[in-house]
Amino acid sequence: MPDAAALEDHLHMVESLVQRFDPQRVVIDSLGALDRLADRDRQRQAIAHLLALMRSRGIAALFTVPTQATEDPLLGVDPLVAAGSDAIVTLRLETVAGEIRRVASVPKLRGSWHERRGRVCTIDANGLHIGRPAHGEADVDPLDREDPAMMGAVGGRFPGDA
Repeated sequence: MPDAAALEDHLHMVESLVQRFDPQRVVIDSLGALDRLADRDRQRQAIAHLLALMRSRGIAALFTVPTQATEDPLLGVDPLVAAGSDAIVTLRLETVAGEIRRVASVPKLRGSWHERRGRVCTIDANGLHIGRPAHGEADVDPLDREDPAMMGAVGGRFPGDA
């Protein structure tokens, strides 16, 4: 729990765990918890420290950050986090015809072409399913992988694609 210790203690704990287990991947959920621990300057120092630690050890890190629902997927993301990130993936909720659906998009992927349109996605017992582009249409089937437009856009890279 964020309030269980001071910011510096949390950072020390993360460093100790990284040294002890030498992970290849780390998930920190959520950087939003820093709001309860420190002012903006100390938060930014902590984020810079975490980014440097992960990068220096070659660790793939996933940091979650809650943001406000806006048209700009990077609005509300600290510029330091955005600049230090190799990829940014957003997941937003939208309502279409009275139904809530998830839309995933990739506004940033360093050094690589990537589709920037949001895609409807579902999460179930078999994992994450990436569907068609989200156009705000009520009849979009997020599991329809037979759509030729989708196949051309993603290049058959998902399981079950022809």
